[in-house]
Order: sequence, then structure tokens, then C-alpha cells
Amino acid sequence: MKQFQLGVRAKDIVTGYVGIITARCEYLNGCIQYSLRASAKDCKIPDAEWFDEKQIESVDKGVTVAIER
Repeated sequence: MKQFQLGVRAKDIVTGYVGIITARCEYLNGCIQYSLRASAKDCKIPDAEWFDEKQIESVDKGVTVAIER
């Protein structure tokens, strides 16, 4: 069972799309999907794309967000 952390850079092995994992969704039928958002180009943030967990692989650590409390 794969389980990816938010913030990891991942790649869809079918399309080659690479982005940072920004969200995770689990459906009643057991399907798990991750939202990948590519890097901004020309100061425009692209829409996120959703991919099934089984067709993505981790590329690197990606980013970490520090939350002040």
C-alpha cells in the first residue's frame, strides 16, 4: 500500500505529469487519489490535477510547510 505525504514531489507514471502533492482524497469504494500541482510558469499557478494512488511515484521530498503556533 502506497501512502504519500503532502508536499512530496510526485510523478504520474502514465502521463509523466510532475507536481507537488497538495491534497489526498479517499472514496467509499477504497479508491485513493492525490492532487498534483505543477510549478508556476509566467507567474500563473496552474490548476491541480488528480491521479490514482497506484499510478504515481515519489520523485523527491518536495516542500515542507512550517506552521507557527
